[in-house]
Amino acid sequence: TITARIEELGINKFGFQATVFGDASNMGEGTIQVTDANTTRIFTGAMANYITHTVTGNFNPGSYSWNFDWVAPEAGTDSVTVYASFVSANEGNGNKGDDVYTTILKIGEAPAQSGEVRAFLAGYYNAATSNMGNQLQSAGLLPSTQPYNYPPFNYTGTETLQTQQTDITDWVLLEVREDQAPQNIVQRQAVLLTQDGQLISANGSPNVLFPTLPNGNYYLAIRHKSHLGVISSSSISIDPQTPISYDYTTAVTQALGDNQLKLLSGNVAGLFVGDFDNNGLVNN
Repeated sequence: TITARIEELGINKFGFQATVFGDASNMGEGTIQVTDANTTRIFTGAMANYITHTVTGNFNPGSYSWNFDWVAPEAGTDSVTVYASFVSANEGNGNKGDDVYTTILKIGEAPAQSGEVRAFLAGYYNAATSNMGNQLQSAGLLPSTQPYNYPPFNYTGTETLQTQQTDITDWVLLEVREDQAPQNIVQRQAVLLTQDGQLISANGSPNVLFPTLPNGNYYLAIRHKSHLGVISSSSISIDPQTPISYDYTTAVTQALGDNQLKLLSGNVAGLFVGDFDNNGLVNN
């Protein structure tokens, strides 16, 4: 909520007008909303919407305040500036004696919340580089659509490859599971795994979100078509608007159960390779 206020002793009648422009776009940004139709109204300009007083919302001895809401635009719009002008009228019905004031309010975009889910696939891990390879992508064999639409995964998502990054190792299936029953899948999505172990969205965003997931504690699982799937060692708090953070690479104990991650060179952990039939077992 934004409050516009003017004070001047001896004056009873006031007016105001305000709008919000993007500093980068130089046009109206966000949505101005009326909270009191008796005192404020909106009118549309060529490049932005404006809010101003009504004929009943301008009389008060010595001062006047108007409140309105402004809904910020989508992330990435950058900073905005609120431009406001005020008038104090002497009610002389002439062309002089009124005072006009202007002011601005700059609003910066909040820093984006960042999160990172990391995992290594032992079958792709290169001890010499401490990273995984990108053989599939280099050979033109990285699927352009999510590859988990067959048993036992049976995932029906429609994710498609939308990034030009050249450091992609493969697709993995990321699952959110119930806190009290981790065998039950709540939501899941196919994501990309980069050579340094970071899970990114199919569009290349470094932050993985489940925007429709209710707030709560959940287990986090990763599955891959040729590696043994893992579940986080404990449930973690997930906010649908906050990127998820969890690192499976820091220790073998990051996965639920005994010896569910393999210790790799460099003292990092990775998913066991060899579960080609996806039955959850790797035979010696």
